[in-house]
Amino acid sequence: IMGSAPTLANILSHNPELLDAVLYQDFYSALPTQANLETQLKEKLQQVEYFEDYMDNLRQFRNEKQFQAGVHLLKGMVNSKQTGQFLAVLAEIMLRQTLSAVLAEFQKTYGEISGSRFAIIALGKLGSCEMTFSSDIDLVFIYDTPSFEAYSDGEKSFTASVYYNRLSQRLLNALSAMGRDGRLYEVDTRLRPSGKQGILAVSKQALINYFEEAAWTFEYMAFTKARAIAGDES
Repeated sequence: IMGSAPTLANILSHNPELLDAVLYQDFYSALPTQANLETQLKEKLQQVEYFEDYMDNLRQFRNEKQFQAGVHLLKGMVNSKQTGQFLAVLAEIMLRQTLSAVLAEFQKTYGEISGSRFAIIALGKLGSCEMTFSSDIDLVFIYDTPSFEAYSDGEKSFTASVYYNRLSQRLLNALSAMGRDGRLYEVDTRLRPSGKQGILAVSKQALINYFEEAAWTFEYMAFTKARAIAGDES
């Protein structure tokens, strides 16, 4: 590994404990399916109480599974397409678990907005299930609400726009925060309407209006890879 795979060597130099994973009985078995990954992760998180410990466990799990996929690719046990699909499934699971944890913490203070929905749309290599070991993840945050005048019912109350933009920022912080095992993912949100000048979370109607009135050709092209992967996917 150290002599023939610089990327894996670099990962090991920062996380030498990953070599322990090689000793697992199933390390050289077929890469786990989505259902198996979710089961393994559920067992790992079973006794975790605090948010920071929860995120540390997610980072550890993600590093272990990426490392396993890298060794399988190095040994020719899987091809690049299979690896890309596995890394995308792993990223989806990490996103769903992170959103679940962030939302639970967020709602303690800000409550909920009745009847509203929030989802994460994946674009780029995550959207097309062609991820590499160095891929960032391209995300768009979208929400829908019966009334834009409605307020959340928490101790601190916000309208939908403020509520979901603050939630999205919390989620971004959790995904990209540097922990002892590195960060979960580098996140790129520049493919949202109006790019860096636009607000972080957009309403469903605003997204529709943008594509009907103002979107550039490259934005239409980017959205050919769009997939809803977390939250209220409906």
